[in-house]
Order: sequence, then C-alpha cells, then structure tokens
Amino acid sequence: MIIDNVNIELTHYNELKKDRPAILFLHGFTGSACDWNIIAEELKKEDCNLIGIDLPGHGKSSSPDSIEYYRLPFLIKIVKSVITNLPQQKITLAGYSMGGRLALAYAAQYPDDIFKLILESTSPGLADPLERLNRIESDRKVINILEEKPIDEFVDYWMNIPLFATQRKYKTKLMELRERKLLNSPIGLVNSLKGFGTGVMPPQYENLKNISSPVLLITGSLDTKFTEINKDIVSAFPDARHIIIEGAGHNVHFEKPEEYALTVSS
Repeated sequence: MIIDNVNIELTHYNELKKDRPAILFLHGFTGSACDWNIIAEELKKEDCNLIGIDLPGHGKSSSPDSIEYYRLPFLIKIVKSVITNLPQQKITLAGYSMGGRLALAYAAQYPDDIFKLILESTSPGLADPLERLNRIESDRKVINILEEKPIDEFVDYWMNIPLFATQRKYKTKLMELRERKLLNSPIGLVNSLKGFGTGVMPPQYENLKNISSPVLLITGSLDTKFTEINKDIVSAFPDARHIIIEGAGHNVHFEKPEEYALTVSS
C-alpha cells in the first residue's frame, strides 16, 4: 500500500476473510514480515486473518531519505491505515522488540482499535533522560558501522551482539535469517535508528494505564534484561499477564516458535 508516497509492503499469510478475527504482526529492527512466517504457519489452524507489515527501511518497503517517515507519528499512521482497511473493528496487535514498542505506542493512542495486545521482548522506552542520551550515543555507534561497512559485515556484527547469543545454536534457521537481513537497505536501517531508536521514541510508561485491552507480555528466560523490565511493568496495565518462555532468549518467536504460538493462542 502507498502512504504519503511511501510504499509499505504488506504480507497476507493466509486468505483474508471478513468473518474472522485478525492478528497484525510488527517485526523488530533489521527484520521484516517474513520473520513471522513460521508463526503464521502455526496459527493458521486458529482460523484468523494473519497480516504482517514491513516497516520503513525494512524488507520490501521503501527507504525514504527523510527521517520523518521513520518517526512514531508516521509509523502509527501506517498501522492505522492497515487496520482501517481490514474488515474487523478490533484486531490483535503483536509486536517484537522495536515492533513491540510501536504496538505499545499505537495501543496507547488508539486503545479502541485493539482486541488484544501481544508484546514480545518489549520495553516502554527509557524514562530517564540520561539513559536516553546514552542509548542515542550507543545507537550512533551502530549507525557508524552501517555507514562505513558493507551490509553483510553489519549484519554479521548485529547478529553477534550479546543480546542474540542464544540464537547461535539454531544454525540452519540462523542462515535463513541472515539472508533476509541482507535484503534491508542500509540507509533505511540508519534512518530507523535515528527516527525510532529506543532513546529517541517518546517513553510510554505513563500510557500503560490507559490500555484497557488484555495485554500479553512474552519474554525468554535467558533474556534477563527484558524479563526484568516486563516483570516491572506488568502491574502497570489494567489487564496484563507476563509469560516467560524457558530456554529462549530475546527473539522468542524465532527460537521457540511452537511455544510462542501456543502462548499466543491460549
């Protein structure tokens, strides 16, 4: 679909039918809608419409030069446009990491659009101004690598940061994941960090109490940082529960797809 002259690629994992619920998936940084393929296969038996978005700078979507197309207002506009064109009045919105931050911000702004919110390895951002500045500086180092190195060298660097150490044992799947990440636009990834990095996005802590729909928080037991974050925030929502998937790291749906799908459908 075209939004403000920007191509936003949508993936329909199955045939869109009017009389059944919908789940909309939002990927993480360097990801794409293809990252949810295996989850979509697991969930097809649930008889629901399954849709994914390639966010700007990722997958097959455009990588515009202007940072404004990567900031939260435009990202929310994308999600709103997709939901408006669906037959359902309310949807389940599922996001992972960066996509989870977007899903959370969307639900805070448009709570009436959400039937259920699923947040995997997600934080509401950084409330402390100093922490935000430190994160922006950390992202600047990542940006420098993106600007100075070929995309394959950046992808190898990114996939080997400590956050993703638990993925290394899934060698065959990891090779497939790497190939998908190589298709991303370097300038798109740079602009994504500049426009919607964790240090840049408006923190959402004050908005959690306004999300009245059921919220499912998912983290991996081996991802201690995000597990602790989610333990802290679960009580801030009116209706939320936190499920910890044993033996998984940051990317739960990649490492433990069957467990993720079972948790989502339960």
